[in-house]
Amino acid sequence: MNDAVESDVMCEGFHKLDDNLIEKRPPKIRWGTGYLKMNDQEKIRYLQNLASTMNQAAFLIQNERNALGELCEKKELQLESLTETARLAQSTMTNHLSRMNEERQHFNQAVSKLKAEIRSLKAS
Repeated sequence: MNDAVESDVMCEGFHKLDDNLIEKRPPKIRWGTGYLKMNDQEKIRYLQNLASTMNQAAFLIQNERNALGELCEKKELQLESLTETARLAQSTMTNHLSRMNEERQHFNQAVSKLKAEIRSLKAS
């Protein structure tokens, strides 16, 4: 379609589809006997309605796809945030466990010293 015709068509309420999403060889329509029996004016009206319906369906699908894309971006940001939160929580937990282990070692050393003192006092 040339640019002049395309811009005219776009002005008539058609929404241009993303070229990357258009099938290069779409399946052919199987026209029924009812359509084939129509006169040219009826066929034109029918095809105009069909094109309008298909255009609206494509427009709705694109809007839904765009909304899903935005949702995916939000979810990705949430995942990144949750990953950072989990990393910070793990770091905090590791630090806390390290401090608890140090305290336990100090207590064990103190207990060992006290036991040694008790032994030396018993021995004397």
